[in-house]
Amino acid sequence: MSVKTLGTAEALGRLQDPGDREMFAAVAQVMGGFPQGHSRLQIESFILNAIEYGTPYGRYQQACVELASRYWQLVDGHYELRKLEVQRRLLERQAAEQGDDLKRELLEIEAERLALRAEGRRQGLLTLAREARVFYEVYEAHPEFHELAEEERADLEAAQWAHKATQMPLVFEERYGPEFMRQALGDGLYEQFVAARRQAVGVLPRELFSGGGGVRQLGPGVNGR
Repeated sequence: MSVKTLGTAEALGRLQDPGDREMFAAVAQVMGGFPQGHSRLQIESFILNAIEYGTPYGRYQQACVELASRYWQLVDGHYELRKLEVQRRLLERQAAEQGDDLKRELLEIEAERLALRAEGRRQGLLTLAREARVFYEVYEAHPEFHELAEEERADLEAAQWAHKATQMPLVFEERYGPEFMRQALGDGLYEQFVAARRQAVGVLPRELFSGGGGVRQLGPGVNGR
């Protein structure tokens, strides 16, 4: 019995309905061939989407963030697999030395569970590598960004955030305020945006309270008493 099918027959045997057993047997087969994680389409269209990462540097920067995350997941996965392997071998040794049949069976069950967890971890690392290849393509496509001076990097990052602000101006104004928007868009363009925004969607909720007029300030108590 392979690690992938370890315990499958016994688990299906717990089900009373033959149709349920057939269904989960099919699911077990599908799990072996169905790609896990993010597809290339998901990565290129959603994680590295043109709205949030519309500049070449913005796309490159996010790709580097994603690659770094997957690198550390790989390292952590390596140590987790080493740990699971040692734990499994220890349980198998204890089972071989155990004279009580029931206690030995419990140890063997735990060893099988660890083998399944290890297989899941290994499959996760394969998925991680498949995703990383897409991000690495973006990294390789922009050698001009590999060695930047700090000032160059700061300018490119500022341009990326300014572009992002133009793509989601309502979100950025609500979340980060007018000062950031003025820095990102410039005074003239920001004022044009505010005029258009007020005509299209009205005022921001916080503008209703500008100046603090009529707002009761909370005192020491929860109800302002």
